[in-house]
Amino acid sequence: MTGSLTATALSLNLAAADGSLVNYAAGKTRVTVQTRAGSGAGVTLVADGAKGQIIRVSGTAAFAVEGELKVGGSVGISLEGSNVIVVGSGIAAQFGSADAQTHFSVTGATFGLLATGTETAFELSQGTLSASLAGFASVRAASVVAQYTSAATAIAATRKLDTGTASYTFRNAIAKDTVLFAVDDFQASIADFVSFSGSVGFRSVGTGFVAVGSGIQATLNGGEFASLSVTDGAFGLRVTGGEAALELSAKNFSFGIGGLPAAKADTVFLRYTSAGATVATRETVSITRGVAYTFAEAIASSTIAFSFTGFEAAISDVLTISGRCRRLTWRRGPSG
Repeated sequence: MTGSLTATALSLNLAAADGSLVNYAAGKTRVTVQTRAGSGAGVTLVADGAKGQIIRVSGTAAFAVEGELKVGGSVGISLEGSNVIVVGSGIAAQFGSADAQTHFSVTGATFGLLATGTETAFELSQGTLSASLAGFASVRAASVVAQYTSAATAIAATRKLDTGTASYTFRNAIAKDTVLFAVDDFQASIADFVSFSGSVGFRSVGTGFVAVGSGIQATLNGGEFASLSVTDGAFGLRVTGGEAALELSAKNFSFGIGGLPAAKADTVFLRYTSAGATVATRETVSITRGVAYTFAEAIASSTIAFSFTGFEAAISDVLTISGRCRRLTWRRGPSG
């Protein structure tokens, strides 16, 4: 990792050889350090000696991790005794090059980091997400949250971290041993085939990432041939080396096919793979314990399709297809 800190401000209150500290808090020792001779201007020291040794620094930071993850923004760092607090605002983070086929970026985020002898916790929130994925026409989200706590750390709601120059407040409680990266109001579309939205969690894996979604709403654009609306679906997404594979499944949906007057089914599946992606039968993507999605069946590369199980359709008032006709698949060809 490489990084830089510019427009820096620094505050120190270091202990003497015998461990003693001067207390510059209100009502204690008062010292004003002149910054220009004869000007009367100066800096009044305010370090609270009761907090022990203090090292505080703030400025504009920029970091790069192995050339893939880049983070920048305003940060404040405080070392009080053995406690470390880092607070950031106006944070912009990007995974992958902005001109690459696949990349994610978060802007306008804030974060707080706490590390003590007994606690370790991190939270990033309030940012907005934009992304580029192979084959996706658009990807965005209204808000982003990332959380981490160690096995021994639980964070209470409204707990405040303060570096002296900036602060961060945890809006909600975080349980022990939490690892989470999630977005609200996630919205994406694949070409002009399907658009969907909902709550999604992500996890970095090797050269890409996986995602699991719930409460998904989706709309299929099948032209005059088919229409589909999903109200409570689940999905799994795998992106590796710029290639993407996705499956969405739902039992709560409505659809129409061609001129069929009546049709119903048990479950609907929407499937997409880019040119270099395939999926194995029962392959599972997982973002944390208990949050996972298993692909129902194998998916070939370059697939854009939807299918049904338990399909039943009325061809006319006297003819109904049912029983062994358990799956119907529409696959988009070059002409639509």
